[in-house]
Amino acid sequence: MPTLVLVQPNEPLVSNSPDHNCMSTNSSSPPCGSKSQHENHSQERRTSSTRDFSENSQRSSTATPLMTPTTLISQRQDNSRLQGSGINNPSMLPVFSHTDEIILRKLDYLQASVNELRETFHLAVRQNTTIIEEAESDDLEIPLKNVADFEELEAKLMDPKIRSSLVKRLSVSGSKGTDAIYRVLALLMTNELATLISYAGTRGGKQSFRDHERITGCVYLAVRKNPLMSTATNKEIDGSIGEWLKKATTRIDNKKKKMMSKSTEQVTP
Repeated sequence: MPTLVLVQPNEPLVSNSPDHNCMSTNSSSPPCGSKSQHENHSQERRTSSTRDFSENSQRSSTATPLMTPTTLISQRQDNSRLQGSGINNPSMLPVFSHTDEIILRKLDYLQASVNELRETFHLAVRQNTTIIEEAESDDLEIPLKNVADFEELEAKLMDPKIRSSLVKRLSVSGSKGTDAIYRVLALLMTNELATLISYAGTRGGKQSFRDHERITGCVYLAVRKNPLMSTATNKEIDGSIGEWLKKATTRIDNKKKKMMSKSTEQVTP
């Protein structure tokens, strides 16, 4: 028998039906059962992601590994060794990809550059060592100040290294003629010593310059190192040596007068 229900105006109908109870008065709320469906979809997505990751990992594990430069070089050496032993079976030789070949060519270039730099460095070290050794062996003290120094230098010049060092130290450029020779002699000895030496050594017991053949030879070489004096003859140089030695006293006197003049100028108010 049907039940009669009294309904007040504007009062919502209420039903005992389960489907009706699942309905929400809020239209924005999800329908009944949507939560469990959402969880099912999330679980399916997680399962799919896990399966994709597993498949990618398997593919990565079966892919050709990236070879390091050391590995490439080692394999190329193995190739050369196998080919040198008469094994020409391609299946027994490591195969290089196009990228591997490019890397190997770049490695060859880098190795050649390193070798070149190493040779340049070793050459520079050897040259510097030679310069240092020459500097250490050069115990020359010029200009010479007395006859003992003059005689000692003549004896030292038996050593080729000292001869070479003396020529380098006496070499000057930028002048020509007599002036060029005078500049070399001024580097060799002081004016005070020059008053005790003459070219031939026959007057007043003076030392003979020409009899000191090693010193004379070094002066010849030093003068001719000057590009403007490369054609100077021994005779021309000998004449200038004699004149320079003769004028030693005059140079000393002129130097004293110049110093006195400067002193007077400083005293004068």
